[in-house]
Amino acid sequence: MAVIESFDYEDGTSQGWNTGTSADITTEVATEAALGGSNYGMRVVHHTQNSVERDSSITLQSTYTDIHFQFKFKIISGSEGQYGGAYWRFTALYYNAGEFMHLVLHWTGSEWQLRYDTLEQSLETDTEYLLEYRFVRDASVGGVQIWLDEVSLYSDFTNDTTNYSAVNRTIIGALYTYGNMTAGSGFMWDDVKVGDAYIGVPTPTYTLPHYVYGDGS
Repeated sequence: MAVIESFDYEDGTSQGWNTGTSADITTEVATEAALGGSNYGMRVVHHTQNSVERDSSITLQSTYTDIHFQFKFKIISGSEGQYGGAYWRFTALYYNAGEFMHLVLHWTGSEWQLRYDTLEQSLETDTEYLLEYRFVRDASVGGVQIWLDEVSLYSDFTNDTTNYSAVNRTIIGALYTYGNMTAGSGFMWDDVKVGDAYIGVPTPTYTLPHYVYGDGS
């Protein structure tokens, strides 16, 4: 079935994802956060140099023991941590109220990296990426796989993950900020999809024209 739930923000609303603003940080729907040629997207931006947290999440329509979570994201140009080692815990899967899997955007002091377990993937600012990750709840073949721009960067399905419940909530944003982020730092996301199989990029389909000849064929 692949995609079961999706959120594109194209009506100019957050479509149920929570938003908020303060003097230090904002999570919002904005035309400036649109990715992939869309009209609206979401973003989180630090207005001052701070380690304030503000995320956006939504309760899913279903619960999943095998979930694929995909979205486009882009780190805002000029974003930096005050010191090397600063990071955002920027996306996670939840069951009930308990986070159990998260990916990190890590500032090394000279570059951004996508991190999870042993994965340390370099990222550029002002560059759009397509992130997809999978979590499987199973007694023996449970685990995680991560794709960036449809390339598998990490895969481990050798674990007992039944100590976690089925996933019923997803989250994106500055759900945890370690070390100060400089003013103006943040990232955007758009075109969120949730499914039960690999999503990837849909293959375009084409319909060949049907010509009617003089003999009616």
